[in-house]
Amino acid sequence: MTVKTGDGAGTLDVASAAESLERRDFIRAIVAEDLKAGTHDGRVVTRFPPEPNGFLHVGHAKALGLSFGIAEEVPGARCHLRFDDTNPETEDEAYVEAIKRDVAWLGYDWGEHLYFASDYFPKMYEFAEHLVREGNAYVDSQTEDEIREGRGTVTEPGRPSPFRDRTVEENLDLLRRMRAGEFSDGAHVLRGKIDMASPNMLLRDPVLYRIRHASHYRTGDEWCIYPLYDYAHPIEDALECVTHSLCTVEFEINRALYDWVVENIPVECRPRQYEFARGNLDYTVMSKRMLLTLVKERYVRGWDDPRMPTVAGLRRRGFTPESIRAFWERMGVAKTQSRVDMGKLEFAIRDDLNAKAPRVLCVLRPVRVLITNYPDGGSEEIEAASWPHDVPREGSRRLPFSGEIFIDDDDFREDPPADWKRLAPGRAVRLRHGHVIRCDEVVRDDAGAIRELRCSYAPDSISSEPPSGWEVGGAIHWVDAEGSLSCEVRLYDRLFTVPAPDVEAAESGRDFTDFLNPDSLVVVENARIEPSVADDPPGSRYQFERLGYFISDEEDSAPGRLVFNRTVTLRDTWSKRGGSAAGERRRARQPERGPDLSAEEHRRLRQAAAPERPPELESRRRRFESELGLDAEDAELLTRDAATADFFAAAVGAGAPPARTANWLINELPRHAGDRALGELPFGGHAFGALMALVEDGTLSGAIGREVLAEMAESGAEPGAIVDRRGLRQIADASSLEPVIDRVVAANQNKAAEYRAGRTALLGFFMGQVMKETGGKASPELARRLLEERLGRSADR
Repeated sequence: MTVKTGDGAGTLDVASAAESLERRDFIRAIVAEDLKAGTHDGRVVTRFPPEPNGFLHVGHAKALGLSFGIAEEVPGARCHLRFDDTNPETEDEAYVEAIKRDVAWLGYDWGEHLYFASDYFPKMYEFAEHLVREGNAYVDSQTEDEIREGRGTVTEPGRPSPFRDRTVEENLDLLRRMRAGEFSDGAHVLRGKIDMASPNMLLRDPVLYRIRHASHYRTGDEWCIYPLYDYAHPIEDALECVTHSLCTVEFEINRALYDWVVENIPVECRPRQYEFARGNLDYTVMSKRMLLTLVKERYVRGWDDPRMPTVAGLRRRGFTPESIRAFWERMGVAKTQSRVDMGKLEFAIRDDLNAKAPRVLCVLRPVRVLITNYPDGGSEEIEAASWPHDVPREGSRRLPFSGEIFIDDDDFREDPPADWKRLAPGRAVRLRHGHVIRCDEVVRDDAGAIRELRCSYAPDSISSEPPSGWEVGGAIHWVDAEGSLSCEVRLYDRLFTVPAPDVEAAESGRDFTDFLNPDSLVVVENARIEPSVADDPPGSRYQFERLGYFISDEEDSAPGRLVFNRTVTLRDTWSKRGGSAAGERRRARQPERGPDLSAEEHRRLRQAAAPERPPELESRRRRFESELGLDAEDAELLTRDAATADFFAAAVGAGAPPARTANWLINELPRHAGDRALGELPFGGHAFGALMALVEDGTLSGAIGREVLAEMAESGAEPGAIVDRRGLRQIADASSLEPVIDRVVAANQNKAAEYRAGRTALLGFFMGQVMKETGGKASPELARRLLEERLGRSADR
């Protein structure tokens, strides 16, 4: 079967296109079914609709990959880039250009299909009059507070506005006068006339238009009334004949209003909305409101600060578009919200840069080394390969070498531990690509600090073994003192100290900025790098051997000034910090990769270091991965021994969700177990599974769940008994939480007014007050939703 494509591109083999799509994810499966059924006359049109009030972040890259990806995979399909610019007070042309630059950099082409919501303002207004004439909309003259209070609550129906029954003629007159600019901001709004008793509060006569005497960055002062998102968005999709309007799951509740708008206006095309889980990454935040706070309050140096999760920030840090696309491709598309381990994104960039970044030598904290037996005034050049043996690329550079070199301070210890493999008094090491040297003397200055090391070298030891008696430890990197270049190196790390700073802030009543990582940027100003990079353009990427992947900063690098940003370390060092179980276990099975090992040799060494898994455990590892959906690393960790595998299986058998249980077993339980083995704990896998089920179904928040786990580790009590005895059950019932919300808002009227005036960052303050009053037991998701309804819906999207 074939169908004609929507833009004249010929015919499309539905069977092959649909078969390819339906194997990928549930969204593509929907598109495949529509292709098979001939829905939308066989057309596939998607869109990506950012609001130009900030920069794109890495989560947007997931949405881009889905919408543009589907358009790439279906012959004749297309994806529109549309700017949803309906809010004149927050949007700017600079954001438009930044978003276009990011979309193009990621490799997506919108061709001639670039659109702006503001271009549809006349049509949106025409549809507004149509709704009024059909009796489906009316002008309401209540205040904002009166409208909000009249909507009711999640358990009580709303009250009709006293202006709900105005005549069509009166409504049209008022709407036209609103359009003409006769009224001040807030004097009137246009509301849809739907159902004030609907269980979906968005259908309780939603506001469609409001008066804003504000200049728009594209239309200037032509308009003084502006449509709200839930009204404008479906109209934009319908006018562009979008077939599959893809958005994240928080807009699932908005779908009913989306459908109502499309069904009640005269349009030819009928778009459909589908929702998928947004791209959340740990150790950062994705809320545009929070990102704007970081920028405005100067916690970072701008939207493109390399610590930011923005596409611009990742680009400046050295990430490639291929690595970001590959990352989200590996993560897949799901319906359930979750956070993705930052280590998986870091793995993607390491994997990509391994074959793209030539190797160079850089010393971050130089210690001068004088080669005492090197010929006075002598020098030589050492040929060094730019690529390891396992990368099929050719190329080399020449490293100057003389009687004075620099090594890194981390590679020398005057009183080393027993297993030290680097330089120390009386010990020898090999210089990377170079000679073998031995430390003979340490010279100090008057303050007692090391001024230089005096060493001997073994002539002709580049390609041969050193003389008898020289026991060589490891290999260290170095640069020539005279031939190297001075540079600044910026060591970037994760922006926050906790995986979910927004959740931690909500549950603890603190501000999310309290969890910023003070070591997210360390600047090394007097590093030294080999001279081969001197003429490379800004934006060049490298692997600094033994240190990580780096990029020359495109903004701050200039002739005579070299600035490098660390993209990522060579290995995941974050999980090792703080003694986490995951870090310890990964260290046990991932030996350090020395500078002389290729990637293939490293893989073989890692495999050799891992204990042989008995067939039964290997079978369970495969089942945990294939049937329970665990990622390969977690499945491998949980089947290293029978006790851990049994504990996990018992927990899942008790009804615990596999992914959350694996995460807590690997990362949370060891913190409470201490030195005890699993069999020495006063509870078993069944009780642990019962706890996981309570967290999963919302009975307990994550923070309270950790408290219960701590008590279980001490007393062995059942989690349900602990929860009941201490009254820890999460308040997830709206009728119980609404009085708390009302008290908090009533006690902070000034801050409520500031929030409604635009200071939406105060939502964190109100969340903290709610958590404080409930002892941390309020459901964060419900508390946030009720606060937004009580204070007015957040504009953060």
